[in-house]
Amino acid sequence: MNNDLRAFAPSARRVEESLSVLSQLARVLEHSASLEGEPGRLGDYLEDGVIRAMRIVSDNAHQVFCQLAKDLEIPQ
Repeated sequence: MNNDLRAFAPSARRVEESLSVLSQLARVLEHSASLEGEPGRLGDYLEDGVIRAMRIVSDNAHQVFCQLAKDLEIPQ
């Protein structure tokens, strides 16, 4: 890998990890929805927390991605 591009590896890794976290949180919500009315269901309060966490992770990943695109001078 070009040494100039190595500087962008941490940002790319953060976006990748964020996408993985979002995938796992979505699976938690899917599993909880499949348990509607059963004891294993998260409940509205915890589901709201998972959704808020997804929003925080996705907002952060979007910021990192936009900065990465700007630094690489990728046209919008």
